[in-house]
Amino acid sequence: MNIPANGKIVVIDDNVEKEALPLLKALAKRGLASSFYTGERRDLPEKPLHGIRLLFLDLKLKGMDFINDTEQVINALKPRLDRIIGPDNGPYILLGWTQHPRHLLRLSASLNPPPTLFLDMEKASCMKDGVCDIEIVSKALTKKLKKIGAFRLLFLWENLVLESASATVNDFRLLLGNVADQNMALKKLLYGLAKAGLDKQIKGKTTAELIANALLTANGPFLDRLEMNIGKLDNYAGFGIQ
Repeated sequence: MNIPANGKIVVIDDNVEKEALPLLKALAKRGLASSFYTGERRDLPEKPLHGIRLLFLDLKLKGMDFINDTEQVINALKPRLDRIIGPDNGPYILLGWTQHPRHLLRLSASLNPPPTLFLDMEKASCMKDGVCDIEIVSKALTKKLKKIGAFRLLFLWENLVLESASATVNDFRLLLGNVADQNMALKKLLYGLAKAGLDKQIKGKTTAELIANALLTANGPFLDRLEMNIGKLDNYAGFGIQ
């Protein structure tokens, strides 16, 4: 689905057992971590989250059963979303569970930043025998997310960066071998890398400067990994940059 698999997905739904949990399981099945909120103000994060890429929103949360006017829907939901999506969040997709797409259109326009793309999905289409079916949700997600076009490239690149960084950390771990004191071995490795990079300039360097130079040495293998992962891609159909 080309969405970062490190908690960049948020699900907001007050019906935990029958509707939210099956969706969370569908995401987890694809290795996609997510954050979940019922929409209760006391449970929302103290500060907006950063870099959210996909937001699932139930447009009828607790206390909104009798709200049908679009402005009232916006007034009820916008303060909650502002607690989750900050103005510097970057591009994201808003997928609303609603039978009233007009609410989603107006709500999206009121947000800062507005979603790059908003999609509506009726909960009824995801229900089977009165329960939200994981497979139906999964198939619907796959179909909907094909519509994000060129923005998939940014999400894809972000995902490749995360994968490459993880692989680089693993490579450093392998360099340590099976020594008993892994922490001390890593310190010596990082110091050696910093020393190699600084050469004679290492004299008089502070601990902070040594750490910075040691970490910078990870850029080389990281970029090699990233370039290798990008080079493996051979199917860009649907990304829409031509």
